[in-house]
Amino acid sequence: MALKVQDIKVFSPRGERYIRHNPHLADSVGTFEEVDFSAFLLSNDHSPRKKRSVPETQSYHISFSGNRGKLPVAGKYDEVAKSYQSLPYQTFENQAADIEEELYIIGSTLVWSRGDQVIKSFNFDQDKQHIRTALIGWFPYDEDLLEPTLTNIQGLPFRQTSQLATAPVDSQRKLTTGVVDNVEATQSPLKRRYTNQGFDISSHMDNGSRHGEQPYSLSYSTKKTKSDLSPPFLALTKTCDEKKLQKAICIVLKDIAKIHFISGHTFSVHLPFPVHTGRAMDVGVILERRQGYQELNSNGQGARFEHKDTKPTGKGVAANAPLLVIIHPREEPTVLSVTDTISYDMAKKELRLTEPILPLTDDNHELKFVTTCDSRSDESRLLVTYHKKEMSHYIWRYASHVYDNSTSSTEKESSTLARKEELIRAANEAYHSPTTTPVKQTGKRNIRQTSSVAITSTPPKPTTPPPLTRKDSFVQYHDDLSSETDFLHTSEYADSSFERRNHSGAYIELLWSEKRTTRSSSGRTTDKSTEVFMAHDLDGSELVCIHDNHSNTLIGINVTALVNVRRGRGVKAFEFKASAAQSIRATRHNYYDILLIQNGKVKLWIGSGTALVDISLPNNIHELDAGLNSPPDNTKRKELRTLVRQLSMSEETLSVTELKDPTHNKVNITMSNSRTYRITVDFTPKSSLVQDCLMALSFAVPINVFQSIRQRFMYHQYSEEWKSEAADSLADEWDHFASAILCFLHGDEMEREELLASLENDNVSVSTDFLDQPAYSNLISGLKLGDDIQGIIGHQSDNETSQAQYSMIKKWIYKSLESYEKRKPEESLISNITSVVLGLHLIWEDLRLDKYRKQDTMNMGLLLIQLATILQWDEWKIYYIDSSIPDISYDHPAFQINSIDVQNHILSQFPPDFGAWVQDHTQGVDPSRGPLPPFPLPQDLFPYPGMMANPILRKRTLCLLLQRLSSIFVVYSDPLRDASSVVLLLISVGFNQGDLAKLPNNVSKPIYDMLESYKSNPPADWPVEAYNMIGREDIAEQIKGESQNSTNDLDIDVTHVNDRRKTHMLVEEALAFESESKNSEYEEIPTRSIQKMRFGHVGVIDTARAILDSSVVSEITVPEHLDMSDEDLSVEHQTHLTNLSHRTLALGIGRGILSFGTCQPDPTKAFPIAELVLSAKVLPMRTVVQFDISTLPKDYLDWPAFHNGVAAGMRISPDVPVNGSWILYNKPEELNPSHGGFLLALGLTGHLRRLPIVDWYRYLTENCDLASAGFILGVAAAYCGSRDGKVTKLLSMHLPSLLPLDSTDLGHSHLTQTTCILGIGLVYMGSCDRRMASVMVDEISRSNDILPEDAAKCHPESRALTAGFALGFITLGQGDNTIGLADLGIKERLFGFMDEKLALPNVPGYNSSKTSSRSNRRINLDVTAPGAMIAIGLMYLKTEDVRIAEKIALPDTLPMLDYIRPDFLLLRVLSRNLIMWSHIKPTEAWIQEQLPDFIENALNDNTIYPQEHGASYCDMEILQQAASNIIAGCCLSIGLRYAGSRNEEAFRCLLKQFDFFAKRSQSTASNFQQKITRSLMKACRDIVATAASIVMAGTGNQELWERLSSLHDRIGPDVNYGSHMATHMAAGLLFTGGGKYTLGTSNLAIATLLCSFYPFFPTVADDNMYHLQAFRHLWALALECRWLIPRDIENDQPCRLPLTVTVFDDDPSIALSARKHRDINVVAPLVVPDFGLIKSIKVDSPRYWPLVINMQEDVRSANNIIHRGILYVKRKKGHETYDADPKGRRSVH
Repeated sequence: MALKVQDIKVFSPRGERYIRHNPHLADSVGTFEEVDFSAFLLSNDHSPRKKRSVPETQSYHISFSGNRGKLPVAGKYDEVAKSYQSLPYQTFENQAADIEEELYIIGSTLVWSRGDQVIKSFNFDQDKQHIRTALIGWFPYDEDLLEPTLTNIQGLPFRQTSQLATAPVDSQRKLTTGVVDNVEATQSPLKRRYTNQGFDISSHMDNGSRHGEQPYSLSYSTKKTKSDLSPPFLALTKTCDEKKLQKAICIVLKDIAKIHFISGHTFSVHLPFPVHTGRAMDVGVILERRQGYQELNSNGQGARFEHKDTKPTGKGVAANAPLLVIIHPREEPTVLSVTDTISYDMAKKELRLTEPILPLTDDNHELKFVTTCDSRSDESRLLVTYHKKEMSHYIWRYASHVYDNSTSSTEKESSTLARKEELIRAANEAYHSPTTTPVKQTGKRNIRQTSSVAITSTPPKPTTPPPLTRKDSFVQYHDDLSSETDFLHTSEYADSSFERRNHSGAYIELLWSEKRTTRSSSGRTTDKSTEVFMAHDLDGSELVCIHDNHSNTLIGINVTALVNVRRGRGVKAFEFKASAAQSIRATRHNYYDILLIQNGKVKLWIGSGTALVDISLPNNIHELDAGLNSPPDNTKRKELRTLVRQLSMSEETLSVTELKDPTHNKVNITMSNSRTYRITVDFTPKSSLVQDCLMALSFAVPINVFQSIRQRFMYHQYSEEWKSEAADSLADEWDHFASAILCFLHGDEMEREELLASLENDNVSVSTDFLDQPAYSNLISGLKLGDDIQGIIGHQSDNETSQAQYSMIKKWIYKSLESYEKRKPEESLISNITSVVLGLHLIWEDLRLDKYRKQDTMNMGLLLIQLATILQWDEWKIYYIDSSIPDISYDHPAFQINSIDVQNHILSQFPPDFGAWVQDHTQGVDPSRGPLPPFPLPQDLFPYPGMMANPILRKRTLCLLLQRLSSIFVVYSDPLRDASSVVLLLISVGFNQGDLAKLPNNVSKPIYDMLESYKSNPPADWPVEAYNMIGREDIAEQIKGESQNSTNDLDIDVTHVNDRRKTHMLVEEALAFESESKNSEYEEIPTRSIQKMRFGHVGVIDTARAILDSSVVSEITVPEHLDMSDEDLSVEHQTHLTNLSHRTLALGIGRGILSFGTCQPDPTKAFPIAELVLSAKVLPMRTVVQFDISTLPKDYLDWPAFHNGVAAGMRISPDVPVNGSWILYNKPEELNPSHGGFLLALGLTGHLRRLPIVDWYRYLTENCDLASAGFILGVAAAYCGSRDGKVTKLLSMHLPSLLPLDSTDLGHSHLTQTTCILGIGLVYMGSCDRRMASVMVDEISRSNDILPEDAAKCHPESRALTAGFALGFITLGQGDNTIGLADLGIKERLFGFMDEKLALPNVPGYNSSKTSSRSNRRINLDVTAPGAMIAIGLMYLKTEDVRIAEKIALPDTLPMLDYIRPDFLLLRVLSRNLIMWSHIKPTEAWIQEQLPDFIENALNDNTIYPQEHGASYCDMEILQQAASNIIAGCCLSIGLRYAGSRNEEAFRCLLKQFDFFAKRSQSTASNFQQKITRSLMKACRDIVATAASIVMAGTGNQELWERLSSLHDRIGPDVNYGSHMATHMAAGLLFTGGGKYTLGTSNLAIATLLCSFYPFFPTVADDNMYHLQAFRHLWALALECRWLIPRDIENDQPCRLPLTVTVFDDDPSIALSARKHRDINVVAPLVVPDFGLIKSIKVDSPRYWPLVINMQEDVRSANNIIHRGILYVKRKKGHETYDADPKGRRSVH
């Protein structure tokens, strides 16, 4: 009997057909001429000879798409009138997607196809080289390492920025930075949550990308063992846990290899010699040199190339080496190196190579075979070569080493020599890796760092650097020419181990070699034709198969024996005579059998012994050729007629002559008539039930018996005699298996005849006609469709069902008798029948545990009850009947085993019952008895190796449910177990809720009861899977955080890869921004339902946005008088428009705060900037009146336009991947102030980091001061705290004090210089840089020297204040800890600038040489005092230094007020409170304590006239002014202290003060002093309004909003530009970022908030006298996203929910654990207090499952809340949401 091949078709390469239909692709192939320079060198004729390339050879190369297999083979393709030279290729299998890939080569053209679809074609005519070979391999691939420069969307590169030095002043929001690739966004200081690792788009392109566990970095050691006899070794230690690999096509030309990744990137690697062939390894490819090639020098002699890895053998190794490997596409090919032993140290995760390591230079070696296996698999990595001279095969084991190109050296403190060596090594590593490092989207800007492994032996000192060569390879992308990196090169003669450490390579160890033969003894030539492939023994052991085409001999070498015996004997597994052979997956998944040809017939070896299975081809093989399409021309018709004559031969005259191109279960066969067909040899069981049964039997019976059973089943299923063309294999496969088992149980001839007669005389026919019976047909159809057997039976009568099942059993017996008569079994099963029944029974017990496999359970049960009947095991029959298996077995004396040993076997009375076993374990166990034994498993009970020799894989092969549940219930019954150990064990064995749902009730109930007991209060230290198991997906998601992207082997929907997106995206989704018709692409407003959920009322965002919109025409009411002329009316209108313009011009700065991060721009369009509309619609006539801007001073509108640009740029989300080309795309032809503001916004959000440095100066060369200032300040903000060198150079170029003394004054404007001063402070934030701190102090002093006549142009007050801020930034919060600044006397000099009485002229550095000749002038405190006070306050921020605070005391008598300006009192109070941070209290009593006693007494005693206290009315106004400034300073201090905290006490205190000042600002003024007092009251009101908004930032508080709205409505001559600016900034803060953001209280946040809300606002739009308006936007650096959004885990939607937040007292003087705490009942969504002060967050609702997150101890959940801002909750069943059922009337209580 022979197994019949069903699938066969005529083979024709897909590429050939593609070229035939597209002939233009090959028209020019071979028409170019190649110059043969070798002929020129060897001949006397000095004219180079040219040879014409003719495309005489065509080749193809077939592989499989997907994961990698391990079967490289070589094949030939011959066709009439054409000869196709074969190329080696490798197979890549993917069981989930069984698709073939083909590489078709013709000349310089390659066609890549998948299945029957052409994917891509390549043409290399421009290289004037033919394609030598093409391979599909896997190479290291990381988009972060693709190119030396990062390329943005439009091709413009940008460089890596230096690492940002984290400022130690910010504990909540550390500032780190880096650069990002062209996919991920630059991280801004506002990011607060971690994002995914980037979804690999190549994972959707045929699984082209995967993560492999890689490798290793080399470290050299000469340390010897105790015996001092062991040689030195190289240890390859892991440098990274995972290295990403991606599939690529390696196209080899004459002297270059092109590596095309499926993601689209291309690398080129130059080759030292022409290549003959190549193979893919586990990583990279190995190339074989073309024989007879030798490099020639100028003298015509053979020249050899020197390779850096071949030092031990001298020069010429690379050129003469027979094999080269390409591991990394960015590195040069390396020589294959030979080591004595390759060993693995699993404990240290090291791969050790024994020295010496020498290159393989013997060019007699020909490459025959390389295994291509997954780098994570346990499969052997083997390489086979054939030695032509020795005429023998060598089997090697190889190990590939991938050098981690991203590794960068860390700085080490060492000697000068060691440091130089470190720098040289770091430079070399940097040369191999691109200058950019990716930033994972985290809550802070991070640079991934990987530490390199140090070298224990010091390499030789570097000599003169060698010439710069083309290193490794290049990426065909645009290169950035602005690199500032210089590369150092070590000597070419450096230690070889040092070189190996820094380069990828492959190493081989000899395992076995054939016995050497000679030509005379063997009669063979040195050109031995052999083929090598890999196959598997029955137990899965690997076999290296060598087929000799000359002797037609096939031998198998056992790899396991090779490794264990090590060049010893006894490794040959078999030897056959075969004219051709290939390995193929014919009968087993993931394992290879051998298809071979003997005497022109196809045979199959299936894993053991010497028996071969016959394979028959279809009878209609001639019809395949007859059905070909008719050729189009007469020539083709003649060829077809010739072909038909050839095919007219009888089938008996045809024989198979060749096997080639195997992939998975397909192979090409060549017939004796030269026709090639592709056949599918697939005899693998399709039914999982049959697969499990065969596996169990392989363990239960000896191997010879099992092979007999297996072959019998295959004959039944696939032979021509049994296989029915109309039958469905899935339906009758089980019948064939059952009949194959029963075939081995028949007795002698008499018993068989008696049994057959009984079957024929039975009422139910056993002929094939019984298949037509309705009951049986319905049953079988149900089995085919996978329906529930009980559902099918439910539609039939019991009699019909029993009749059908009885017919099925009789059919098995009948077919077994027929099979027995046709071919008597070679082995008997009776002696092993008990093991067979036990093994199948355990499979049945496993099937019973899955509710969804009832049909398989019934089928197996029917077979088992028949076997129990044959064995006469009545107890087993009763057990099956009790388990719902019908008692319909065929019982006949002629079909019974009467052996006494079988009938009395110990198992006959005790069928293993898993249900009873579970019941025993769940009822508890007596501790004295010890734990109960686990339930038996087939792989544990039987001694035979079966089909799985690997003990680890054997354990995971069968009865997984039984195995897992057995271990679970063993632990369940242990009285000493931990309370949660069962849940953790459930997770460890891979159980989930879906698995539990499949279990029967008696098994699942104990588990469900246990899980339910944990649901309300689970332990906090469980893994994520445990929470999912108990049904608390909310806790699991809270811990898990963002869903990690996984590169799946199948296509997956990108939209579902990362359902948990970044916080800003989630909030924007919750906001549900809708578009307006006016500018739908960029204008956003939230829906009314979301507004209600977040703010408790609707329309508030709409109102705020409308109020702060400067692009609409405002409406004003102008009373008309009949006696007014048109001219007078026009003047009246212009007067009102002038007052209105003050408000309109101040709208932009508030709108920027409101709309921060609410927009994602279209990268294909320029970003719009809103216009300033100064016209108005005059009511009641509704006439639009244009504002006459000709009356305004020149450049009056520049700063409002600048703020408008900032507002536009602030709308761009910090997480949007804005790139440099898009920034340049938005650059106008002529720079203007609005674009300067736009650049500042991009810097504040971090986007300017993506702008290449070469483009920086485009913004500095044009004559627009505001644009230059915006760009400079934006760059400084983007690099805040980094101390970046190139930014420092940029700023120093514009600041004379940082230039050399003899430098030429570049004449930069005051605006630019002042901006650079603050930029220095930002870049050196918290660094305490000595040089910069000294410069800032000198800048304050230099401002004092500006002459009065120059003051109007230079604004000394603004410059001094800016220098004070910069100095405060540099020394932020350091106080007296600034050791490096102690000798500069900064503190003393600042006190002198603040108060002349505190000046110390002898302070070192006070009379600096840098001061001018006017340095001895009297200090102008009006200029220097504000900056000095700000610098002192920031320098000692939160230090609680009482000594410093006392020096900033307020005057204690009335006369002392004459020496201090009233507004300076505000700054003194503010500076002192910044120092005494913890003493700030949000109470009115604390504010009163800040007032000096004499002021407080005078203001409180209203019954006594001022004259009685010696004070005049004027003095009384002065006291009121002083008190107002002090109170305003206290209010601003409270605002900063409780910024973003939503502290109700602080808010109430500030609101009271606001109402007080608002009331006083409305009072009448009768004299000059009273008018000054009233103006001061208005200013204090604005200050208190901003302070209150700082506290309530992002909350949308309605009370404060109503007050701010009333302030916005004020229009008049007494309301100036600065008052509107303060109001609009406060309004924007109330809804920061649409409510997404709030403010922090870190040192950086406090400093930038103080700079933004400096309490003295400009009076007019162009006023920069005291504080530069550009600095008002630094609030962006203080933003934090502390919005807490509950999300229902069921629908992933935001919901409203009551929470209890436990908060510690905000008292920094006490340790956090010792502070008191209080509970706050809130309703989320909301802005929560500082996360550092929250002790716990508790879900306080009966509608949701309880959840308590300890923010101080539960690090996992706390970090996810901090970084993501999401609280996942789970609603209980029977309850509605609070929005759907506010009163709870529809919920189940």
